[in-house]
Amino acid sequence: MAADVPRADELAMMDGSEPLLLDSTHVEVTLLPPLAHVVIVRHFTNTSDRVVEAELTLPPLAPGEVVYRLIVNLGGIECQ
Repeated sequence: MAADVPRADELAMMDGSEPLLLDSTHVEVTLLPPLAHVVIVRHFTNTSDRVVEAELTLPPLAPGEVVYRLIVNLGGIECQ
């Protein structure tokens, strides 16, 4: 039997911090048959005065799907 994995909001509360709230999500889809180019932009804001550690999880890929690039922008610094 697999161990229960705590949800992100449960983990945030374990250390006394508040979970980050999602400010906005923007999805852009460009069809390039037989491919689709999908860009998802999510904005989160850390309203606390503490540095936080975050873990981004992606849904499972369908057969034939590929994640070919992931960019994270933290305070104006782009990490690829």
